[in-house]
Parts: sequence; structure tokens; C-alpha cells
Amino acid sequence: MNLLATSVRKDYFIEGHVKPGGKYAVYSCTTTQGDVMKCAFPLPLTALAWRRIGFGSIILLVGNSTKWIANPVLSYVYSNLRKLDCVLMFLNISYDNEIILSQTARLFAADLLNTYDSEYEPYLITSDADLWPIKKDIYIFYRKENPF
Repeated sequence: MNLLATSVRKDYFIEGHVKPGGKYAVYSCTTTQGDVMKCAFPLPLTALAWRRIGFGSIILLVGNSTKWIANPVLSYVYSNLRKLDCVLMFLNISYDNEIILSQTARLFAADLLNTYDSEYEPYLITSDADLWPIKKDIYIFYRKENPF
């Protein structure tokens, strides 16, 4: 069962595939306010750090998706994220404070992915774009067959 292919809605679209039962770190970045390079440029390194301990990456990109193609640095970051097989969720939402949206939207990634089938549900953990995991053991929780 393929949970996610490239899908498009008016306010967001997704590029990439979420593997059923896969483990993913969810983090976000904005492209329109502040110094975007502080957040965007390390994204491929963050994805590699999560991959090293067995997690894929779901990255929520808040702002206009055309900026990722038009800006040469953002285009370079975008192409490397796609090469790393990251799932990219572009939130094309006009909002006065996109930084706050970027900080809070990752909490709702499971709803945006529409993954409600427990057999195929991915394991999601929220993180920050500048947080690099060091020790694998603190990020893994094991499901019990009957927790009660």
C-alpha cells in the first residue's frame, strides 16, 4: 500500500513517498521571512544525520514553492533533498507570521499525511531543522502488542 504519492491541494502539496511502517523525523523551514539560509542550507545535512540512525525525513516548507526553484541556493538545497529521498510538504499558505506557522505545522504532519491505518502507519517524531541526532537509542520507542 502506498500511503503517499505526489499529491496536490490548494494550500499544500507533497513530493515524495512515505513508506508504510517507516520511521520519519518531521521538521520544517520557512522561505519568506528572516535569514532563510540559517534554516534552509543545513536541511540536507540534517536529513543525512537522521538517515544515519535509520530515519527518513519529512520536511514542511512554509512559503511560496516557486522560491525554491528561483533562488539558486534554495534550488540547490531542494535538489539535494530530493536526491536524499526526503518527503517535502510545501505549505503554500499566505500568513502574516510564517515563522510561527513553520514552528507549529510539524505537529500536524500526521493529519496532513492522512495516515490513519494502524497497520501501515509510519513512526513520526518531531524535530528541528538544526537538531542533529547523535545516539539512536533515545529516538526509538518499541510498540508493545498489548500495552494494557
